[in-house]
Amino acid sequence: MKKILGAAHLHSTHSPDGACSLAEIRGLLLKKNIQCAFMSEHPESFDEKKTRTYIQECARLSDDQFLFIPGFEIPYQNAHIVCLGVYQYTPFLDGLATIQRLVDAGAVAIMAHPHRNRFAVHSRLADILSGIEIWNGHYDGTMAPRWRSYRLWQTLVEKKERFFAFAGFDFHGFHHQKGPRLIITAHSLTHKEMLASLRDGLFSIAGGARSFGSRPRFLAAEAYRMRIASAWSLGILAIIKIGGVL
Repeated sequence: MKKILGAAHLHSTHSPDGACSLAEIRGLLLKKNIQCAFMSEHPESFDEKKTRTYIQECARLSDDQFLFIPGFEIPYQNAHIVCLGVYQYTPFLDGLATIQRLVDAGAVAIMAHPHRNRFAVHSRLADILSGIEIWNGHYDGTMAPRWRSYRLWQTLVEKKERFFAFAGFDFHGFHHQKGPRLIITAHSLTHKEMLASLRDGLFSIAGGARSFGSRPRFLAAEAYRMRIASAWSLGILAIIKIGGVL
C-alpha cells in the first residue's frame, strides 16, 4: 500500500464556470505532487456526445504518473452532490434518481458545501451518500474545515457507520489552487483502487497546518482551536468578497 495525493471537487472548461482546461489542471496539480484529480463538472450542458468527449479526454491525459477520475456535481433540491467515477452518459432528469443510478454504477456520492443547503440532508439522500464535504477550499478557506459541516457529519455518522468526512478544492480557476488535499491509501494509481479507497474511508485530509482522518474525532482543545480557525477563515473570506476579489 502507498500514499497518493489527490484533489477533489474540480471543474474544468467542460463546465460553464471553469477557467482551466484538463491539461492545465494536470500541470498545476503535478507541480504540487498531486497525482489524482477527482473531477466534478456541472452536468447541465452535457449530452451523450459531450459526456463521451469529456471522459475520453480524462483518459487521454491520464498515465502512470497522473489519473483523472471523471465525475459530475449533480443538483438535488437545494444541494449539490459530487458523484466521482462516472464513465457513461446518464440523463439528468431527477436529482435523486440520477444519483442513485450513478452510485449503482459504481460512483462515490458526496454532499458538497452543505452550508448551501442550510446543513439539511434528506434521509433518502443520506442513505446513498458516502459522506459530506466538511472542508471546501472555496467556501471555507484554507485554514480549517467549517465547524458546522463537521458537526453535521458527526450527527450523520451516528446513523450510518460507513460515512466519511471529505474535503475538496471546489476548483474553478487559477485562484483556487490551495484547497485541502486527500492523502489516499491504495495499492496503485488506478480508477478501481482510488474509488475503492474513498468508498472505504482509506484516506486522510491535509490542509494548512492540519491533517486528520476520514472519521475525525477532535479532543476538546483541538476542537476549540479548529472552531476559532474556521471562524477566522470565514471572516477573512467575507472581507475579501466584499472587496470584490472573489
